[in-house]
Formats: sequence, structure tokens, C-alpha cells
Amino acid sequence: MATTRPRELQNFADALAAALLEERGNFAGRPIAEKIVADMRADTGAIDFNGGTSLPVLDHLEAAFDSGRQMPGALERLADAFAALSPNLPWRRTGSARPEDRDFWDGHANVAIIGKGGVEDRPGFWIGASLVAPGIIYPDHSHSPEEVYLLISPGSFKHGGSGWTELAAGDTFHNVPGITHAMRAGAAPLLALWLLWPH
Repeated sequence: MATTRPRELQNFADALAAALLEERGNFAGRPIAEKIVADMRADTGAIDFNGGTSLPVLDHLEAAFDSGRQMPGALERLADAFAALSPNLPWRRTGSARPEDRDFWDGHANVAIIGKGGVEDRPGFWIGASLVAPGIIYPDHSHSPEEVYLLISPGSFKHGGSGWTELAAGDTFHNVPGITHAMRAGAAPLLALWLLWPH
């Protein structure tokens, strides 16, 4: 395994940092994003590019990237960098998915990009993505790390006792540790990057 980031992964890391911090003011979760970006820039983990996977929901990836490309500037560059990286990503279904729930089984995928089990395997934090097909709800779940989402394409989120919040491409969403949250795609696929910081 290599320990130097391939060009596609480095371009993605640079574009993510710019979209989160360099062209964005204060937002909920910015302190977590700053810590993760600083760690990501300071060190590199073991790289394993084994090639991508094939899941039905990945047919929606290009439409999701196109949503991000409609936003000029940092998000457009991030969508392009993510698209160039995507053929190397090992997308997977969440462990709670069941084949008998065919809509969800075929309608979602997650990938760890940087962090434990990611294309760049390293401790300390996680950067990954979730893709949800149009009309599909990614159900309630929770975890101990604090989380920031950055949307490449539009969708809805809820957490705790809140209702659904509609978000546009380029918006962020923040989850405190342990809070129950969910996401939902509307007429378009939802593609969201997530950053997890353990406490």
C-alpha cells in the first residue's frame, strides 16, 4: 500500500478543505471541520486503491455531481474532484440494510474515504459520503462521533425531535454526539459528504 496520496485523492482533499473553510464563514460544526482539515493536511495514512464497486444506486452519482457543478466556485471544484475520485471508491450498503427492503437496499450506499477502513486508512477522524436515491429515506441512526455534513446535491435532514429541514447543494448540517438523525432524498438524488470527529 502507498503512503502518498494519489492525485485524485489529494485533489479531493484540497477541494473539500476549500469548500468547508476557505470559502465559507462560520457555521455549526466549523470547529470540528477545522480540526479534521488540519489533521488531514498534517499526515497521510496507508492508501489502498483497489477499484470501485457496483451498486444500483451508483447510477445516480452523475446526476448528484451535476447538482454540485451548478454552484460555481468551491462546490463546483469539489464535485469535479469527487467525480474524478469516485471510480476508485468501495461503496457499500449500511450494515443494517436488508435485501427484503428492496427500495432501501438498492437505494443507498456509503463510502469511507479517509479514516479507519477508508481508501486512506488512518486513525483520528473519518471523511466519507452517503448517496441516497430519489424518494428514499436513510432511516434514523446515531453514533458517538460529532458530525458535519456538506451537501453536494439537495436533500432533507432531521435530528433529535426536529422535523425535516430542506437543504440545498453547498449547505452544511451538524449533529452533536449521540443524536438520532436521518436523511431523505427528494426528486433528485442526495449526495452528502460527512466528517466524523470522535470525542
